[in-house]
Amino acid sequence: MSNFTERVLECDGRSIRYAEAGKGETVVVFPASEGVLGDEIATALAAQYRVIVLDAPTSDIMKRPEFTHALAQALVRLGVDSFSILGVSRGVTSALAQAVAAPERVQRLILVSPPLAVVQQAELSSKLCEVKTPTLVLVGTRDRSGSREA
Repeated sequence: MSNFTERVLECDGRSIRYAEAGKGETVVVFPASEGVLGDEIATALAAQYRVIVLDAPTSDIMKRPEFTHALAQALVRLGVDSFSILGVSRGVTSALAQAVAAPERVQRLILVSPPLAVVQQAELSSKLCEVKTPTLVLVGTRDRSGSREA
């Protein structure tokens, strides 16, 4: 993560920490855990893409749909008009919500190890049919977290 720069993005009255690195097409990453702004995946992606790892609170994204729209607008202030999204584990919730809220801006959606609880949430599962973005779901064959079922 040495080449990542940490900053703060103002969004809907909240300060969201994020880390950014790389150049090229933008990939917005919603990591597996709050407070984590980078990992090997983000570092590898930054070799080819502009990577923005957001420490966005999942609770705001699920409980306040307007927050998701505000987040898309906040990304525009960073010069991001269109982007791909990568959601890892717990970050899948935020990734899906963003794909539903701003379909015209999301080029691709990648979901890594989506927790079964995510697709069982009534608010989100009712909107899954609204995802029109090309989507790749990655799950390990030995994953026992419920990702395969999700």
